[in-house]
Amino acid sequence: MEFSNREIATGILIVLGLTFLLALPETRRTLHKGIIDVLKALVQWKFLLLIALYFLYAIGLVAVAKSQSWWDTSLLSVTILTIVVTGFPLFLNANDYKTGSELVRKVVFEVAGLSALMITYLDLGEFPIWGELILQLVVSFLVIFIAMTPRIPGGKRAAQFFEVLLGVLALGLVISTAVTLFTEPKSFDWLHELKAFALSIWLPIALIPFLYFLAILMQIESSLVRLKMHNDRKNPLRIRLALVIGFRGSLRYAKRFSGHWITDMSAQRTFRGGLALMRRHREAVRTRVTEQRARDRRLVERAGRRGVDEHGLWLDRREFYETRGVLDDIWFTQTAIFQNGRKYVDEPFLFSSFHLKELPKDHGIKIVLAKNAHAWYGWRRTPGGYYFATGGTKDVDARWQYDGSELPTGFPHSAGGWVNSTQNEKAAEWSTQVDRPVPIF
Repeated sequence: MEFSNREIATGILIVLGLTFLLALPETRRTLHKGIIDVLKALVQWKFLLLIALYFLYAIGLVAVAKSQSWWDTSLLSVTILTIVVTGFPLFLNANDYKTGSELVRKVVFEVAGLSALMITYLDLGEFPIWGELILQLVVSFLVIFIAMTPRIPGGKRAAQFFEVLLGVLALGLVISTAVTLFTEPKSFDWLHELKAFALSIWLPIALIPFLYFLAILMQIESSLVRLKMHNDRKNPLRIRLALVIGFRGSLRYAKRFSGHWITDMSAQRTFRGGLALMRRHREAVRTRVTEQRARDRRLVERAGRRGVDEHGLWLDRREFYETRGVLDDIWFTQTAIFQNGRKYVDEPFLFSSFHLKELPKDHGIKIVLAKNAHAWYGWRRTPGGYYFATGGTKDVDARWQYDGSELPTGFPHSAGGWVNSTQNEKAAEWSTQVDRPVPIF
């Protein structure tokens, strides 16, 4: 087993980082508590059993590959890294997958995406260990700066500067690797590199059946636990069996078994009744999925089209629901701030809305604040060229909203497209429910 200089350097930095954290009293206490909490979570026979099954399954895949001459001991280091670094996080996140297709897309994206190909390419042009240590330290600091500086007032430009530096560094690595490949082609064992690259792809993909089994198993257990919580008496075996059979091995059905379905299932007393309820559940899920797909299809078909439909609503409705959600959250935050300090603000914490995760990283929301901080408005232009805005004045109870094909002019007032929704009926684009995602249940 032979590790590359890059892998050795990564190991050294991890050890040095842990040593540094343990050397500081404050971080030592936090790290110690974190380790204790992790160990407590691990010391559960169910979880330990699943971990053991995961590694046994992965080892079984390697054994099959070896029997077909697809694997040898020269690939041991790559195999360990693939199972631990690539596969194990997928294992830990198995409960987050909503459907089997989502699981497959996630795994394929992780192992065969452009970033994975680029990492494999750059690994061919490794540096001496001291060079790798410097390179990884610089990259780590740049990534930290890029993540942290946008949260600092006026830090957006600094983040862009660090992004440019990281891009230049990446370009330099690409060129350096290309030079190494062309000047020293004989220094590479191309067959070994090809096998290593293939293993980093086929091994995680071969983990998909186990990950799916694990995901469906977690959902079944979660449903059984919730079923027990909704019933004072122990649920008969026939009801639990009807529940498991009713999922038909589908992660989609299992993930969406919630709400009134749990209550209704806990009230069943016969096996046949349980199966009938699960059949209605599957039909309801299929209906919701069809509705959601129709909504998504409309968004795609109308993308780029300007103008309104027969109901007077804008045709290109991409990110309408998400934009209104974020602006609503900002309005509530600003209102609370003004009630306490008699001033509105323009601070980064305004963008802490949970709806923000549904928008692009560069969301484009702008806050406009009056000089005396007694009026404000925030606006965003959607991908289809439509504007939404919300704002406030000294009348803190007034909830001003705006929408239109042009940017709002001036602070909220009773003209120019602004509507005080606390006194007047909401504008159609603010009140419509056509953009609301189809609820699970």
